[in-house]
Amino acid sequence: MSTQPSSLPTLASQDLLPESKFTILVASDIHLGYAEKDVLRGDDTYTTFEEVLQIARAKDVDFVLLGGDLFHENKPSSKAMTRCVELLRKYCLGSKDIPINVVSDQEVNFNHSYFPVVNYEDENLKICLPVFSIHGNHDDPVGKEPLCSLDTLSAMGLVNFFGKYVNIEKIDVQPLLLEKEENKIALYGLGAVPEERLHRLFLQERVDFIPPEGNSERWFKIFVVHQNRVAHGTKYLPEKFLGNLPDLVVWGHEHESFTEMTFNEENQFYVYQPGSTVATSLCPGESAPKHVGLVHIYYDAENDTNSFLMEPIPLKTTRRLICEDINIDNLLSNRGDRDDDELNQVIFEFIADKIQDVINMAAVEHSGDPREPKEPLIRIRAEYSTDYHHLNPGLFGHRFIGKVANPKDLVMFKCKRNRSNSKDSESFDRGELDELMEFSVASRCNIDDVIYEYFANTDERNKLTLLSEKIMVEAIKEIVEKEQTTDRLAQAVDFFRIKIHDMVTNESAIYSENKEEIEKAIKDAKDKYMRDEARVLKELKHLFTQASQSNGDQDMTIDDNMSDDDFSTGPTVGKSPPTSSQVSTSRARGRGRGRGAGRGRGRNATQSTQGTLDSLISVKRR
Repeated sequence: MSTQPSSLPTLASQDLLPESKFTILVASDIHLGYAEKDVLRGDDTYTTFEEVLQIARAKDVDFVLLGGDLFHENKPSSKAMTRCVELLRKYCLGSKDIPINVVSDQEVNFNHSYFPVVNYEDENLKICLPVFSIHGNHDDPVGKEPLCSLDTLSAMGLVNFFGKYVNIEKIDVQPLLLEKEENKIALYGLGAVPEERLHRLFLQERVDFIPPEGNSERWFKIFVVHQNRVAHGTKYLPEKFLGNLPDLVVWGHEHESFTEMTFNEENQFYVYQPGSTVATSLCPGESAPKHVGLVHIYYDAENDTNSFLMEPIPLKTTRRLICEDINIDNLLSNRGDRDDDELNQVIFEFIADKIQDVINMAAVEHSGDPREPKEPLIRIRAEYSTDYHHLNPGLFGHRFIGKVANPKDLVMFKCKRNRSNSKDSESFDRGELDELMEFSVASRCNIDDVIYEYFANTDERNKLTLLSEKIMVEAIKEIVEKEQTTDRLAQAVDFFRIKIHDMVTNESAIYSENKEEIEKAIKDAKDKYMRDEARVLKELKHLFTQASQSNGDQDMTIDDNMSDDDFSTGPTVGKSPPTSSQVSTSRARGRGRGRGAGRGRGRNATQSTQGTLDSLISVKRR
């Protein structure tokens, strides 16, 4: 690594830029294919990616630099791959002299490729806009011979895929050395690596940045990386690990879009975080306007220095996301003589009015550009601190279909109750899990790690007493992948509670009023049921699949008398404002299986035991 800190002035004005400069369009986290099955949002990622390429052509850049996650899935759909290829062919193929010479050993830079050469130097191709990209955690190489979608695009000659390291026990990051007249760029890339592993490799000094030969300070050094930037235990990449070799770090993976660079005083380099081009989660960090960056770099021969300028360019085709927090405590504390139905309707109308206000604001702030979608994404987080069983968030979708892009998940309820005083029988805080899930999506953390950490740090009331952590992690992953809310998690917990409850009543000869004996029977039944994790996971996935196939205004109803493969869905809400029966958590319908069987004991003893059992497992039937 370089031992001297970088002396890197930034230009104050674009007017100072000479003709011989490098001009690079920087973008990241395109996520092609995200929400492609959604009627309104299905083409959002493709439309914005086309805008990125249009900007690159209009600005006559030397090349496009992508910071990972070009695709949303590791194995993109045929539609996603086809649309990507169409756009790259449309904007990147053509006759043009590319005045950039590669002076590094391309056999080393592209040693993973069958064609180890930049595409514009391939005599069989005509390239007018080179694209360089690393891979992200969404489109990372997998399999025995690790391959990903970028390998396919590279083989087609459409993308220059770099920063791929198969052996991640020891990483020597080799630079692509690019020259344009007197300007020299050393382009380093490192595709996504599992966070803790990379953290450990840096601590063990098993990651080296290979400097250019000769006077390395003569080169403007760019490092493109796709890792967590926000501190999260050891699951992130501290900037201090990068030493003082880079002049500019392009940080992919983080979705919040910044128009200004930050300067690392300790290591003397700049960090530019372009963020994603589309919102893939409904959280405040995604609500900032999206943009790409135009980076101009030139060598000042008179002063023997490299200088650069970063010019943010706002994107005009990105769908607007607006997040608002509201508090409904006043409505709850001033309920007066209202019954539950009246109170629910008051709260419903209050939140609906807020949503309409946000829609009106979005309409006023619309740019007028026909390419900008008219229907915004909206997330209202309704907070409360009293014991209130909130409405089904799906109820609000009926009123705003056609006005917003996400009618199914406009509202998230968040309880700010005091844990120490709470007597909630659920073994998890759904509001907190909602926030954790959104954090994991927004910061691109591993959802498994987030949930394990939650249950490791939570208080005893929220410890898992029914489901194993592995089952809970799988449940939440299913929810995230199917873009559902933790209401589904509550329904799954109710489903498993019914299973355990009926195993105890049917298979255990419990007729004692001793709480400890009943607790032991519950534990034994749970252990027996959860022992076959494959079966439990199959039931869980079937449950969520049925839920995702139902309409957005429907909740699952769980029948404790159904067979392992018999899951039913049924409507719990109508199109009119909600009543007290239209709360979010669907409770199981008990058909009395195994209830009241005396098995040689008196009915009163059985009923007493049943009451103790119900209170311990918190079975709620309707």
